[in-house]
Amino acid sequence: MTFTRNCWRLGIGLVLTGAIGSGVLADPPTEPGKLPVGDPPSDITPVVAKVVSATPTVNGAEALPKALAEAKTVYAKTRDYSGYMVRQERIGGKLQPEQTAEIRVRVAPFAIFTKTIAPKSLLGQELAFMTGKKDDKVRVRAAGVAGVSGYAYRMVMYVDNVFKLPVRFEAYDATKTGDSAGEMFECVSFVSLKLNGGLGDAVFER
Repeated sequence: MTFTRNCWRLGIGLVLTGAIGSGVLADPPTEPGKLPVGDPPSDITPVVAKVVSATPTVNGAEALPKALAEAKTVYAKTRDYSGYMVRQERIGGKLQPEQTAEIRVRVAPFAIFTKTIAPKSLLGQELAFMTGKKDDKVRVRAAGVAGVSGYAYRMVMYVDNVFKLPVRFEAYDATKTGDSAGEMFECVSFVSLKLNGGLGDAVFER
């Protein structure tokens, strides 16, 4: 995975979050590692939770290997997941509006479906892919999304402290004179995630 391979070279900060409300892994079960199941509701607009950093501050270089190992353990037991992805990026020096999409993923055989629900200019945009179907081609409906290339100078990963899975990534440019943190040019959040809901082929057929 490109993100993992580049973390050490680029530098990464790691934040372990506590129980996250406002839709992100909301209403956790009493037994750690088991998430609520079922399809995401279609009549809500998800709101990214306020993230509370661990106290004392976590040393990313020391915590990253343990966090990745825990996430791999949880993911190895995952058959599928669904929820929302909230993405924002900086293009030409200007921070663009957030893009929110429903996302449904099956681990094996790999399949993914996303449907943009905000902003209005991208409403209804869809992407679908299913291994072994449609000549292994990605199907896209409606307008494409502008993207950026290259690597970040610094990346921050937020990991849920209960479920041990990443829930947010932030990418920053190199610092400039008088700027101690650098400008964020992209962030991705995963909201209302549900694991092992039993996603069949019909979800990804487009």
